[in-house]
Amino acid sequence: MIGDTTEFAIKGYYHDNEGAGLWGTPYVPSPNGVPISIRTTEYDMQRIGAFASLSTEIAFNNLDLTAWYENNEFNQARRFYAFESRTTPGRSFLDFPEDPFFTQWEFDFVTDTFQYSISDRIELAC
Repeated sequence: MIGDTTEFAIKGYYHDNEGAGLWGTPYVPSPNGVPISIRTTEYDMQRIGAFASLSTEIAFNNLDLTAWYENNEFNQARRFYAFESRTTPGRSFLDFPEDPFFTQWEFDFVTDTFQYSISDRIELAC
């Protein structure tokens, strides 16, 4: 509360996450002759942002201003990893794989988002 008629609030957040969806695919063989490989869709993101609001009364007007800002660093890739042999996979679907033999695509970008709104409510007395 700022004075009798003004309120201000701000709340920040941070989100950091990486992971992969894995699939044993028969459509892309491992380069060592094993007829399947592990296909992943991998992601890595870091987001930081804040929400803010300001409300005040001026005469018979109730003004509200809200804002949101976020910075999002995002990476996503489709990769393929080899199995060791036909009888010994050498890889677990529970571990994050390493050393891909092929990257089909990869996106890496940073997004800055800013949105705001302003509203005015008028209270008229009879």
